[in-house]
Amino acid sequence: MTSVSNRKNVPWYLWPIYLSLKIAFFILSLCGRFVGLILAVIFIVLSKFLTATIIGAIIGIPMLLIGIALGFNCLFKW
Repeated sequence: MTSVSNRKNVPWYLWPIYLSLKIAFFILSLCGRFVGLILAVIFIVLSKFLTATIIGAIIGIPMLLIGIALGFNCLFKW
């Protein structure tokens, strides 16, 4: 099986999601919780507009999941 490795074996088909979450959590660690919450709300609102179309849903649904994960990480991480 082909995998992209960055200390963890991530399958090639999950690599874009893994990379986007890694970037989002890196931004969160640099900027802080408040900016992360603002970013999460922006992701959620933009994904709501993108999922209005069929083609936009391909990008909008993962963006919604990233926004929700980022928001929970900001709210509940101590």
